[in-house]
Amino acid sequence: IGTPCQLIPDTGFVAGEALSEFVSHRDEQQYVVINYQRYGANEDWGQNVDPMVWRHTIKTLIEKIRRRYHIVFLCHNDRELKLAKELDDSVPRYQPESLRGYAQFLSGAIAGICSRIHAAVAMASLGVPSVVVGTDSRLGTVQAIGLRCFFVKEASAELIEDTFQSLIDDRGMEHERLMALRKETLKRYVGLVRDEVHF
Repeated sequence: IGTPCQLIPDTGFVAGEALSEFVSHRDEQQYVVINYQRYGANEDWGQNVDPMVWRHTIKTLIEKIRRRYHIVFLCHNDRELKLAKELDDSVPRYQPESLRGYAQFLSGAIAGICSRIHAAVAMASLGVPSVVVGTDSRLGTVQAIGLRCFFVKEASAELIEDTFQSLIDDRGMEHERLMALRKETLKRYVGLVRDEVHF
């Protein structure tokens, strides 16, 4: 429409500025976070995603990853909590009850595998990388942060595991990249607001 428009990462990505205040120190990283939703996202938008195929993919991933890492399910509501329990009752589940608790939980994560976009955004805001699976254009939200993402129908257990392991191998560099990007993103938002607000 003839108006310049900047593409800037989601504002949730700068939430780490506030979340960091709730973490007095970065805990020793100790577990892999998995966020599981029935369709690999909130909805499949009529794309005929087979939830049983996605369930099998996650179960396969858990069996592969648990040989090397401790796993915890991150659940954002009662529905996700129930799904996680049904998927694998032997994996601990965590449902945040406060912003402080959420921040402290994420600070102990090595990396994540997420189907909820803003779970990945919140982790990235604290420098924790993740592989994201989804069903729609909202994957662009995490692509803007530089996270690896896949459409659920193309996300095999092997593909996710290989991508996830590369994140683990490079997590120090990825942490630094995410922290630098968060700082730059906040600077860009502040600059935009400053330019638009006149006192």
